[in-house]
Amino acid sequence: MILNEFDEYFNLQKIANRQVSKHQAARSFYIKKSSNEKFAACWRDAETFYKSICSQKQSPTKNKAREIKQKKLVTQYELPQYAIDILNDWLRDK
Repeated sequence: MILNEFDEYFNLQKIANRQVSKHQAARSFYIKKSSNEKFAACWRDAETFYKSICSQKQSPTKNKAREIKQKKLVTQYELPQYAIDILNDWLRDK
């Protein structure tokens, strides 16, 4: 919901002034909305709001790359069958 509101706000700001950065728009959006206690309670300041918006709205390419990287980190190593047999024999001998 907030992300959609911010996107609309950012697009309006971009139409009014082409040189407005997303960071500047996030800062002004935060200042405008911070009078709402519920909104202000979610973020400490404009910087944390901006970081939150950026982390929520990343390109699909970056998201896919992150997923692949996480899968590589989590992928379990499988022992070769001969190593499994040796370990099983060792356990049986005990």
